[in-house]
Amino acid sequence: DPRALLLLEEYRAKLNHTEDRQLRHSIQRVIDIFQSNLFQALIGKEPPTRSRSTCTTFGTVGL
Repeated sequence: DPRALLLLEEYRAKLNHTEDRQLRHSIQRVIDIFQSNLFQALIGKEPPTRSRSTCTTFGTVGL
């Protein structure tokens, strides 16, 4: 859901840069996963552009 992603990005932007650094980092990792081609494929959505040489992957999220 694009709205959920937008809300996450807005929440991350409101966090204090020094005190909430770890939370900001974790939220950014979640955002990156939601935007990845692999995640989109797993939920059944096609990426906006398809390229044979482009592959987006992600690691383990430790939340």
